[in-house]
Amino acid sequence: MHCAAQNLNVHLIGRATKTKIELDQDYIDERLPVAGKEMIYRQVENSFTQPNAAMNIQMLEWALGRNQRLKGDLLELYCGNGNFSLALARNFDRVLATEIAKPSVAAAQYNIAANHIDNVQLFVWRQKNLLRR
Repeated sequence: MHCAAQNLNVHLIGRATKTKIELDQDYIDERLPVAGKEMIYRQVENSFTQPNAAMNIQMLEWALGRNQRLKGDLLELYCGNGNFSLALARNFDRVLATEIAKPSVAAAQYNIAANHIDNVQLFVWRQKNLLRR
């Protein structure tokens, strides 16, 4: 199975109760056509993402359409891999995206670079900073 996956350039991740099998990597790089622009997203296994690509494209295009006339900056809390932050960056001067989960932070950093987006800043929240008595 490992050889067949390599020959097809397929990345497989299998998960069952208390078991995880991955071949080579624990992520996929997905390319989505969003409002005339191809977006690259690293989707990391066991992180929150929208797994339905067609639905994700519809959501992103809907969000783009709703804010295309806005000006200024955008703040996104808990941005995950940057799914919305990166797609919406074209409509804003600057985007500040925040996240606490380390795998999502790494994916968002990769996605910012892969998409050559220069107006998105990622701010990493520390869990202890969020919890106050």
